[in-house]
Formats: sequence, structure tokens, C-alpha cells
Amino acid sequence: MREWKGRDQGSSTAGMSHLAEAAKIYKVRQGFHIKKDRVQEYGRFLDQLSEKYKQLTAEITLKESTPKTAPTHEWFQWDNSLAAKEYRLTQARSLMRAIIVVQMINGEEVEARQFYNVSVREIEDGDSIPTENGLYISSGKVLSDTELRSRLLERARLEALAWRRRYAQLTELSKVFEIIDSL
Repeated sequence: MREWKGRDQGSSTAGMSHLAEAAKIYKVRQGFHIKKDRVQEYGRFLDQLSEKYKQLTAEITLKESTPKTAPTHEWFQWDNSLAAKEYRLTQARSLMRAIIVVQMINGEEVEARQFYNVSVREIEDGDSIPTENGLYISSGKVLSDTELRSRLLERARLEALAWRRRYAQLTELSKVFEIIDSL
């Protein structure tokens, strides 16, 4: 496995101990698609960038991933026409997530998402709709359909558990963790 040392190949890993680096185990978060044999190299590379720049930003990561010799080069779409389409799809998803609706619930105005991204196998009349990223369905339809509502509740539970794992080191949140663990 090659060792990446930053844009100028002669730089060190900014004081990072090779022993500590070798002992660190990286994994992929659920929902992300990174080949298992690449995770360690990507993790080490990002750690090295963080040490080198004393911070890590998308701009730094992209800049340092541009050379074909960078371990993360393959992660990016370098065909600009394909990248432009993917970016516009990301913008479309962002737009659908950005819209909220104000509803009256128990006499109070409550803001909620207008569209939910739901993984759908069947929709109206049992028609099967295969989707890779799910569909965006109006909140009214999701909340009134038993199956879609059930899927949304399960997703909320899984997101709460993911949030709990993300902040597990913050012992000040132990009471919140207990509630999440009871779900």
C-alpha cells in the first residue's frame, strides 16, 4: 500500500506517529459505499491532510485528491459532464429537502418537511417502483399511509440511534441516550 505524503511528496505526516497511525482502525459509516479494501487508506490520507493543514475542508480534500497518485482520486467523478449532472441531482435533492410546510397541530404552528425521502417498493395499486435513492413523497401522503408512515418511523429510530453513536463520547447526554436506547 502506497503512502501519501501530501502534494509535495517530500513532506512528512506532520508529526503523526506511525505507530498510532497503524493502530487506528477505520470503518465506513452505514449508507456510504466505499470498498472495504480502500477504507484504511482513505482514513489515513484524510488524517494526514488534517494534520498537514491543521483542519480539513472539502476544498482541501478535493485539491489534494486531484493528483492521480492520491489515494482518494478514484473517489471523485473527474468526467465533468457526468459530474455536472450528479451535482444538479444533488441540488434537486437539496431543494426537495429544503421546503417545509407550516401545519396547525393541537392549536400550534409546527414546521415540518414537505417531502420525505422514502424507500418505496410499492406505491398506489401495488405498482413496484425500483429506486436507488428512494422517492420524495409529500408529508401528507407519508403520514396518512400506514406502510409509508411505518417506514418513516423506522428511519427516525435508526437516525436517532446513529445520532446516539455519533455523540456517544458526550457523557452529558446520557439521559438522552437512555431514551434513545429504549426505542
